[in-house]
Amino acid sequence: MKFICPTCKSQRLEEVMTNVTVASQLTNISVTGDHEYGEQTNEAGEVSQYQCMQCGFIVCNDSGPITDTVELGRWVKDNCTKTSAYEKYTTLVFSTAHITVIDNALFQQPHDKVRIEQLEFGYRFNVPACETENEFMANLQAAGFSPEVRDIARIAYKEGASWVLFDCDGMVYEHLPKFDW
Repeated sequence: MKFICPTCKSQRLEEVMTNVTVASQLTNISVTGDHEYGEQTNEAGEVSQYQCMQCGFIVCNDSGPITDTVELGRWVKDNCTKTSAYEKYTTLVFSTAHITVIDNALFQQPHDKVRIEQLEFGYRFNVPACETENEFMANLQAAGFSPEVRDIARIAYKEGASWVLFDCDGMVYEHLPKFDW
């Protein structure tokens, strides 16, 4: 199994330890202090957490950061299982009835931090893997998008979607607000 960060999709996981003694072999010593290192050994220490090396996402369960190797394996199995070796883009589809008239106007304008594509019968926006959910929500809010669009973006994050499509023929979901414009 491989770790796949639910926030940024990176596959690089690091183990953060405390109270550890690290010994490193110096293979080349430089007068500028830019030494080259070889083998490294660790003695003692305790795992304080596992985290994504790219975005810092901390692997947690209901009790807090996971520190046990068996629990880490369970978490990866439950949260990172890929069914394919190929990269996929998932699009969640919603009716344009779920956006306000102001959102409709905003989707027709360029935005620095929100990637939007205008389509023949609606709009789609990218859910960036390189931003945290909070960063993306802040960018949507700064661009003027409604709380309803931000709520749909949160759904997309939870579902692991790459895109959100608002289509005039898309599904109208009863549990989401609807707007007649």
